[in-house]
Amino acid sequence: MAKTTIILLGLSLLIACRSDPGSRLPVEDLPSLRTERSKVKQSPLPEERSQRPSKVGLAMTDTLSIRHQVTATFLEEVGQLEVGKNNHGPAIKKYLASVGLGEGYAWCAAFVKWVLSENGLPASGANAWSPSWFPASRVIYQRNSEAKGNPQSGDVFGIYFSTKKRIAHVGFIHEWTEKYAVTVEGNTNDAGSREGDGVYRKKRLKRQIYAVADWITH
Repeated sequence: MAKTTIILLGLSLLIACRSDPGSRLPVEDLPSLRTERSKVKQSPLPEERSQRPSKVGLAMTDTLSIRHQVTATFLEEVGQLEVGKNNHGPAIKKYLASVGLGEGYAWCAAFVKWVLSENGLPASGANAWSPSWFPASRVIYQRNSEAKGNPQSGDVFGIYFSTKKRIAHVGFIHEWTEKYAVTVEGNTNDAGSREGDGVYRKKRLKRQIYAVADWITH
């Protein structure tokens, strides 16, 4: 009788153990578990997040790339000369077209406009009138004033003419050093005239530069 009781108790325990699911999830919950695991796998680790470039970093990289493109464009134009009459020729015609003018007009500012436009920079508000390139919001350097930034290749410089009482010649900064600036400018010549015959790469003393404007990063 005792043996029979023990056997029956053992069978009861065995049946109870088999029917108890313990901590196992129901079958219908397995897909959600897989989804949660996939989310964990796809989420970047803190280290990976820190290695991703920030929006500021990307903006700086983009700006540097644009400066390289602008520089390459204006350097390619060095040596372009007027053909035939003053302020005429195939190259001068395309520069002036960028500011809505035909041949025959002074074109130093038109050259700047054309180069920037070729690189997707419309320079809204700036035109064939040299002073239009120097609104206060764009100026980073002005002679005898505290500089807001360091001029870089692709920035626009202006030369002030006392006879006209305004900036009357513009071009591009290529290099900026302690004492001088290397420039690329249109409608000039070897003597540095504002009524020249072509696109030249020149070396000017910094004291000749009245203002510099940044149309790339602003």
